[in-house]
Amino acid sequence: MKKYLSILLCVFLSVNLTSCIGNQKTSINNNEKGLVAKALYPNSVAFDDFDANKKIRADNEVSMDYIEAIQDFTYHSTSSIFHTNNHHENMVYSPLSLYMALALSASGSRGQTQTEFLSAMYIDKLSIQELQRESGNLHRLLYTDNTIGKLWLANALWLDQDIVFKEDYINNALEHYYASTYSVDFSEEETSKLMSDWVFENTRGTLNVTLPIKSNQLMSIINTLYFYDEWQSKFDEDKTKEDVFYCLDGTEVTCDFMNKTYASHRFIEGDGYTSASLNFKNSASMTFYLPDHGIDIYDLVSTKDKIASLLSIDSSSKVVKNGEVIFQVPTFSFGSTLPLKETLISMGLEKAFESDADFSNITDDMAFISDVLQSTHIAINEKGCEASAYTQIDYCGSALPKDKAEMILDRPFLFTITSQMGVVLFIGIVNNPLL
Repeated sequence: MKKYLSILLCVFLSVNLTSCIGNQKTSINNNEKGLVAKALYPNSVAFDDFDANKKIRADNEVSMDYIEAIQDFTYHSTSSIFHTNNHHENMVYSPLSLYMALALSASGSRGQTQTEFLSAMYIDKLSIQELQRESGNLHRLLYTDNTIGKLWLANALWLDQDIVFKEDYINNALEHYYASTYSVDFSEEETSKLMSDWVFENTRGTLNVTLPIKSNQLMSIINTLYFYDEWQSKFDEDKTKEDVFYCLDGTEVTCDFMNKTYASHRFIEGDGYTSASLNFKNSASMTFYLPDHGIDIYDLVSTKDKIASLLSIDSSSKVVKNGEVIFQVPTFSFGSTLPLKETLISMGLEKAFESDADFSNITDDMAFISDVLQSTHIAINEKGCEASAYTQIDYCGSALPKDKAEMILDRPFLFTITSQMGVVLFIGIVNNPLL
């Protein structure tokens, strides 16, 4: 019987392979069934402990080659996903969750399979060893768990109990990717529940999913990304009012809009859109992209180059201004489920899905990726923003400014949640706030 390597990306990214740590029996010192090795996450730091946060940045320096690779991957994968999915639905995607799960999978590959991973991930300039080190640094740099906000990156290896897996791979996953390891029986329904409960716990109950498994499954790599933070300047609930949102299909819906006006705030006028950002207390930010009247939101994200121009800091098509900015933002809460296998194949990752894929750094058994999925959730209100995935992310002047931007998000718009390093945690489109 053939064995499958499935990556289920939801932000959890779940890659399905199969392997065990030799025939070793590792003692388990807690009540988690099947747990072989438990990842211990970095220590939490208060959002206003500037010295501690400065030390974390100094101790976990991330190269620009790595950041640029994630950005290029974000532009390419986002254009493919937005192009192939239903344009009348809301959508949110976590490129970072997918990227981190792929990095963990790539670490177990060799030969042409590894070459295609590195190319699809735009990481050609770095070796696998450098990818592992950079991924670990980014994890520690982004990890946040304080009274105000959270940014949890979690990984888990789910390994078939009858397969021999290589200890070097498992130890590397624990060291660089904070990946806990579980030894399970994929022929039992209980395994699906264990995996689903793990996703539920690591996304703080925002993703209540049933993870599919196959009896011939070798392994699953699951990545989760959970984000919560408060606006640096909260919206006044008393100013939230009902108004009309004009959907892409021509229909109109009435929903709640949060309202805030800044006398002096940075905004950008781009080619066919206006954008402006709101900061969170832990250094991340959320940027809204409002297309000009008559411009289809999907025209702005139709190609990799257009998305790169839209999201990149430096672009000749952008005019940065400072002036009065009126925010009128609909409250919303929705999720997406995205099949990602074809997207990755279109980006050049082909060998990993074929029966002769080389994952010999993970196991000597035959293994290949059978599927890649991502599920996500996002919600915003007057207090802040909460987003999760299991793969499956200005201030004043002495005189009244002459420039002005109205971020009246009453028609389909794009948003991003971006970390302090410029890494896109989440990117999405709101076509109807009530869906």
